[in-house]
Amino acid sequence: MKPIESQLELSNDIDDKLLKDKEFLRIKEKMIKNNITIEFASIVKKTKEFDMIIRMKTPIGVTRFFAKYKNKKRSNDADISNAVVIGQSKQMPIAFITSGELSKKAREQVNKLFKNVMIVEGF
Repeated sequence: MKPIESQLELSNDIDDKLLKDKEFLRIKEKMIKNNITIEFASIVKKTKEFDMIIRMKTPIGVTRFFAKYKNKKRSNDADISNAVVIGQSKQMPIAFITSGELSKKAREQVNKLFKNVMIVEGF
């Protein structure tokens, strides 16, 4: 496995500010361990929110996802809805990744409105 810094340098679509963001480096390291590649990343809010295009293996082959990462204890349905709007505009499957957990209302909405969104809690 290559060091994180050299893998970040290989991607032209990662903001330079991300190279100094400890939270992003933690996410990047965790994704490397899970064989997930970050193709594009940008800061929405420093250490709190990132937009990414990720690539990962699925049972049907390699798939690209729009991923929204939120560093938040409890994410609500508006957070997921925001990710869905952006992912749909890019015509990509959506992954919502949070360091915390979903609120009760958000969990209900996932089962009703956001069935096609991959939710990852506690990342």
